[in-house]
Amino acid sequence: MGGRKSKLIYVRKAPEEKKTVVIVGGNAGSIAAKILCDDFNVILIDQKEYYEIVPGNVECMLEPDKFEKFYSIPHKTLHPKATVKIGKAQFIAAENNSSSNIIRINNSEDIQYDFLIIAIGQPYPFWKAGDDFGKEDNHNYKTIEGRKKIYVKRREEIEKANHILIAGGGAVGVEACGEILDQFPNKQITMVSAEKVILPGEVDKVQKGVLKVFNKFKNFKFIKNEKVEIISEADDNSNKKQYQLSNSKTILGDSDSILHIRCYPGTFEGKTFMPEKYCDANGRIVTDTYSQVIGLEGTCFSIGDATNGKGRGRDNMGAFSQIASKEAINVCDNIYRILNNEPIQQLPPQKLINLQTIGSFNLVGTIYKPDGRPRTSFTGGFLSKKVIKKKIAFHQKQNEMKMNITKENTHL
Repeated sequence: MGGRKSKLIYVRKAPEEKKTVVIVGGNAGSIAAKILCDDFNVILIDQKEYYEIVPGNVECMLEPDKFEKFYSIPHKTLHPKATVKIGKAQFIAAENNSSSNIIRINNSEDIQYDFLIIAIGQPYPFWKAGDDFGKEDNHNYKTIEGRKKIYVKRREEIEKANHILIAGGGAVGVEACGEILDQFPNKQITMVSAEKVILPGEVDKVQKGVLKVFNKFKNFKFIKNEKVEIISEADDNSNKKQYQLSNSKTILGDSDSILHIRCYPGTFEGKTFMPEKYCDANGRIVTDTYSQVIGLEGTCFSIGDATNGKGRGRDNMGAFSQIASKEAINVCDNIYRILNNEPIQQLPPQKLINLQTIGSFNLVGTIYKPDGRPRTSFTGGFLSKKVIKKKIAFHQKQNEMKMNITKENTHL
C-alpha cells in the first residue's frame, strides 16, 4: 500500500525520583534542557549568557544589529525552569573508586549530577577583533550587548580595509567572502585554503559553482594548498604582523595593509573539559554508538562537533548543527530509557540538506542520503528579496520554536 509510513513515537515517562542533569554547552544543550526541564533538576552551564543561532554569525559580522534581533536569546528567558550558571566548566574524575559525579565551575563551585550531557561544540574565532582576542573582547563575548560590540568592531574594520585576507576555504570562509563581496564588491579579497579545493567535502559541481560566483569579482583570488603564517616583527613595538604563505613563503602583506579574518575552526575543546583518557588525539571526546562517553557509560553523554562518536549518522558529513539537535533529542530519550529500565537506542541515519549561501543572493547546496552519499546538488540558485525576507522570518520562527520546545513535541 502507498502513503506515508506510520512512525512510532517514544513516550518519555517521568522518573519516580527527580534526578539532576547537568548540561554543558548552550546550543544543542539548550534543546536537551527544554526537553528535560519538567522531569529533572536541569542545570545548564555556558560561558555566555545567551543561546545563539550559530549559522548567523557571519551575517552579523556585516550586519551587527541582526545578532540581538534574530540570532540570540538570553538563557534565562529560554530556560525559565532550569538553573543557568555562567562560567567555565570542568569535569572532575572520580577518585579512589568513588562513584561521585562532579562538575566544577570556575574552579570554585562543585555540582553533583546523576546525568551529564556535554555539548561544548567547536569554536570558530572568525569574529575576533584582529589576530588577538584581548581581555576586553573576552569579557564582552559573554553578553548579547558585548557580543554585538565585537561585531560592530569587526564591521568597522571591514569597512576600512582595502585588502582582506580570509584564512580558510570551507563553509565559513565561503560565506564570509560572499557576504563581504555582496556589500563591498570592490574590496580586494585573498582566500587561502590548506585544501586543494574550495569547500572541501562538497561535490565537484558545488565547488565549481562557488568559484564561478567569486571569479566574477576581479579583485578576488583563491590560493590553494597553503596556510597563512603570522610573523611578528620583533624590531617593531607597534605589534605589527606580517602574513606569509606556509609553503611558498610568499609575503602577502602586513597588518597595516591587510585585515586578517580566520575562518577555520579552532581546536576541539574536549581536552579542556575532560581528562585526556576520554579524548582522542585531536581533543574530541570519544563516545559509543549511543553517544555515551566511553568509560562513563550510563551517566555521561557527549554530542556535537567536539565528539568523536561512531554511528552518528554523519560520518562523512562534516559538522551539521541539525545532527547535533537530533543527537540531543536521542540522548534525552536514552536518559528516560535508562531510568525506566528500557534498552537504549542509537541515533538512526539522517538525511541532511546542506545549503551554502554566497552573499545575499546566491545559493548552492547538496541533499545527502542517510548513508552520507550525495543525492542531488544544485548551483547558481538565485535568492530574491522575497526569499531573503522568508529567511529572516525562518530565524524568528526558530527562536519561537526554541522557546516552546517540550518533551512531548520533540521526536526523531
